Amino acid sequence: MRSLAAVRRTGDDLPEDVWRDIISFLPTELVLQMISVNRTFFNVALDMKYREVAWTKLDNGFLNILHRLQ
Repeated sequence: MRSLAAVRRTGDDLPEDVWRDIISFLPTELVLQMISVNRTFFNVALDMKYREVAWTKLDNGFLNILHRLQ
């Protein structure tokens, strides 16, 4: 039986709300660079990067892409 000191800890041991609090203190550029740290960084970085989607051209090609994404 391993002692508690021998158990490895990872960033995934922290709840998501704690990670989001930590991320709130970091500049956007750093969060985008740290996208591979864990799932919370990944989700927050994508939200920061793609927070707005603009449909500037609504043609048949675009509609076909939307249909495939359904």
